[in-house]
Amino acid sequence: MNSQILIAGGGALFGLMLILALLVRRGGVRKGNRLLAASLAGALGYLIGLILIRADFAQGSGLIGLLISLYLLSPIFMLGYVRALIRPGFRLQASDFIHLLPVIGFYLTITLLQRDNVTTAEALERARGGWPPNRTTLVGLLMYVIQVLFFGRALFVLWVHQQQVVWDFSYDENITLRWLRILLGISLVLSSIGLLIALARLVPGVELWPRSFYSMSMVILIYYLIGFMGLSQPAIFDPVAGEEPAPENKFAEPERDAPETDRAAPDEGTLPAEVETHYWNELQAYMGREKPFLDNKLRIADLAEQLDMPVHHLSQTINRRAGESFSEFINRHRVDAAKGLLNDPEKPIAMITFDAGFN
Repeated sequence: MNSQILIAGGGALFGLMLILALLVRRGGVRKGNRLLAASLAGALGYLIGLILIRADFAQGSGLIGLLISLYLLSPIFMLGYVRALIRPGFRLQASDFIHLLPVIGFYLTITLLQRDNVTTAEALERARGGWPPNRTTLVGLLMYVIQVLFFGRALFVLWVHQQQVVWDFSYDENITLRWLRILLGISLVLSSIGLLIALARLVPGVELWPRSFYSMSMVILIYYLIGFMGLSQPAIFDPVAGEEPAPENKFAEPERDAPETDRAAPDEGTLPAEVETHYWNELQAYMGREKPFLDNKLRIADLAEQLDMPVHHLSQTINRRAGESFSEFINRHRVDAAKGLLNDPEKPIAMITFDAGFN
């Protein structure tokens, strides 16, 4: 069996394990985890495509072209992962899908060139180097250009964030952005080297090692880098631990001498002021728009999930900005809602308390 098939197959299995580890993780920045998993899945599709080419299976077909094109989704989703880690309450916008245009264009290019068999083992061998370049050589060059652009942009977005916020932690518990800088930096360097190699192949008389060998090695190296960083920082894959409050008795008198853990002192916070302000604005807007307090079973973990915030950050924001515990904050909104319902003289008090979120 071809040695490249064995190497790519081993890398694909390891990549699949990383993807599953990210998808099954509970808590934290879930959108970020999914975007990182999608980035790894794009690279996984590329490895599978190379395996099919080297195994002489479905060569030159649309399936091979699609799998190869998925590789370009890797840096695009990596850019989304960076944004998810540095922006609280990150949500994909319709404008974000414009980033998919290079992938669509790349796939259409491969599809239009199918008659030239640009995705076959024979075409890869002919594309080792020399002038004039064949279409497979030009497709590889285009692939590296797109990768360099997106990895470079992701690093720039991270750099801008660091200039604005002197804070080396992401919004996920215990995960520093240092590992992300390392990951993006190495990815950009590897992509740039790949681009230089692709340019060197255009020089007349220059022939290098078999095509796809470097790109395959690059994917596997990134997989192992993420795996190593996951071992050194287990919080990347482990669930974020968070204690859930016990059910509360709505008839009980609020305890004014609450434990210190229930209400954080103003100077004990670790969130930067601008981040805390953003969280607070998001919370206030959501409370007025969606009225989650009307759910009599609402827990802080539920509200944090709805807002896509870590539980401890939501708790700290409420403590510091409202000067209340979570239960006091929610019950205050329920009381305000009940006051508004009292304007209906025909509605029983019991019904009003139930509709306001009390049980």
